[in-house]
Amino acid sequence: MDTGIRISSDIPGGNIIVDDISGNRIKLRQDYENSSRWWFWWNFAIDGAAGRTVVFDFGDKDVFSVLGPCCSDGREWLYLGADVICNNSFNFKFPEGASRYYFAFARPYTRSDLERFLYLNTDIKQEELTVTSKKRAVELISLISKESRWNVLLTARHHACEVSASFVLEGIFEFWQADPWLRKYVDLRAVPFMDTDGVQDGDQGKNRKPHDHNRDYGPFIYPETKALIDTMKEWPRTAAALDLHSPFMKEKNIFAVGAKTGQKQIDKFTAILKENRTGVLHYDGLSDIPYGSGWNVTPQELTMSGFLRENSLADMAVTMEIPYVKNKNIMLTPENLREFGHDIAVSLKIYLQEYCLSA
Repeated sequence: MDTGIRISSDIPGGNIIVDDISGNRIKLRQDYENSSRWWFWWNFAIDGAAGRTVVFDFGDKDVFSVLGPCCSDGREWLYLGADVICNNSFNFKFPEGASRYYFAFARPYTRSDLERFLYLNTDIKQEELTVTSKKRAVELISLISKESRWNVLLTARHHACEVSASFVLEGIFEFWQADPWLRKYVDLRAVPFMDTDGVQDGDQGKNRKPHDHNRDYGPFIYPETKALIDTMKEWPRTAAALDLHSPFMKEKNIFAVGAKTGQKQIDKFTAILKENRTGVLHYDGLSDIPYGSGWNVTPQELTMSGFLRENSLADMAVTMEIPYVKNKNIMLTPENLREFGHDIAVSLKIYLQEYCLSA
């Protein structure tokens, strides 16, 4: 029987598999078929549910953040709260006259969001780093300084689902373009979507077979990673590189990933970041993951930051993990994530002034 409800993954960043629609109950699950392990990311649109109370029944484990599902009527995104979840399902009452609604694990960030940011920040230069295997352009964005003494590199979305990183990257650029010292001496370059196809297709990217983009340094199989390394050789010396990620689904701490080599330089930068936090988000270093502990045992030369350190392509290179939806007791928003980006930019400025000028 056709209920009139339509679930779609055919949206930017869409990711869902529908197993059954019976009345007002929908059985569905996240799509991670291109990955070697289970992962939790999902994102879909729904039509035809006006005036109904619909049950969304997820059939593949707990796939919810600490703030529950994220929902939008096409204008603003809101978290429904963890208390709406029962046995990996949740109910939602759609308003009378409702049109298309969107639901996701966390607030999505796709190419249209990047384009909006670049439209509002016209000082930022846009170039094409390369094209993906699906022939999409991979953006390289930059603020080139007057003297170009040093370069700072930012990367995000090696794992396409790790959306918080994109708002932090925006915040770093916001601060950078307004700071006279940085604009005079330091170039800022970034690849906002290292996995551009994953971002647009909703293929979440973590543990992709045979390996994901952040395990693609050395045995390059993705055009984005090889193009980044080749292009870096044309830039001024990279004094610092930050690879921005998000950790596992319910993590609430911001932390740095410890290094096999180059830990001394990371310690200098993170010490400055701890001292120069002005926004509401909290980084204290207590949750940093030292190399050789927990999950931080992967051969680091295969990751972006590890490859740069091992091959002396950056004086300091670090992976920073920013949670999806909550930091301590603070709900993450685009605004406070950008503020944390400001804190990172300030800390990079101090790091460069203290350690590069004295070198």
